[in-house]
Amino acid sequence: MKLSCKRALCALLAMTVLSGTIALFGACTEGNNSSVNTEPRPNDQGTTTTTETGKPVDPDMMEKDPLLLITELMAKNEVGAPADDGKRYPWIEFSAKADLNLSEYSIKYANGEAIALPDVQIKAGELYLLHLGRNGFNLTLEPTALITLMHGEKISQSFVYINRGNNCSYLV
Repeated sequence: MKLSCKRALCALLAMTVLSGTIALFGACTEGNNSSVNTEPRPNDQGTTTTTETGKPVDPDMMEKDPLLLITELMAKNEVGAPADDGKRYPWIEFSAKADLNLSEYSIKYANGEAIALPDVQIKAGELYLLHLGRNGFNLTLEPTALITLMHGEKISQSFVYINRGNNCSYLV
């Protein structure tokens, strides 16, 4: 009898945690009635294999083992991750696999020109949060768009993100 009560309590706890997770996720996906995933499928480096027009990317254009990747972004930031001035800006988070300088990289946003990243040194294993609209890096993130991280002429990463709502980040 005691074992059955423990199992029932564990099941109830698991259901409570699961429903809380679903509710939290639901808050970020509110207003999305589509059940079809139209996002490009990433390869093993988090990089799509198609362009914004749906055409395949030339494999020679892809960086084989990117040392810098975008790991997360937030298009509408009102409650978290303030900048050093205390204000909240949209942001992009980068992860470095090796010591590098961000200025070696640029971002192509939608069909626009490449925007050089700031001169910031990052160590291997570090994350860097770039606040958009600060220090001359003026980029406005649309609700949904293609974003491409370039290393010179090579594509390090390219994906379509979807902003599900204010204060919801997009994990790449």
